[in-house]
Amino acid sequence: MITLSRLYVYPVKSCRGIELQSAEVTRLGLRYDRQWMVVDAAGQFLAQRADRGRGVAVASMFAIDTAIEGESLRLAAPGMSPLALPLAGLAGPEVGVSIWGKTCRAIDQGAAASDWFSASTAGANALAAMVAGAKCRGEFEDSTGTCHEDPD
Repeated sequence: MITLSRLYVYPVKSCRGIELQSAEVTRLGLRYDRQWMVVDAAGQFLAQRADRGRGVAVASMFAIDTAIEGESLRLAAPGMSPLALPLAGLAGPEVGVSIWGKTCRAIDQGAAASDWFSASTAGANALAAMVAGAKCRGEFEDSTGTCHEDPD
């Protein structure tokens, strides 16, 4: 028998999580879990660690607090003013991002988010939201590792 003692979501990959009492499960997993990621200028995701050369290790990612307040994602980092973004994400240009060697589609979340993450992680970085319907899960990848939209 499996028992859950705590339940967390991590809205921004590698930033601090949010403890929940309950969660909505979608086809991609827990709602808002890893819906956003921070990427460098080349579209490579940032994480607290790098794995076999994939991902850019940025230890300061763990210092970024996340919270869901109403219809907003609120981000806070030491020495910085908080940043609030709509949970639905911002409309912006579609960009290719790379996560664990897979190429996925995401939406650039704008200059304010880019500036905020660049300052909080000491690099030229941007925030990207996963495109609705685009998956980075094994069953939705083709033989080249490229993610595609769910056919449903």
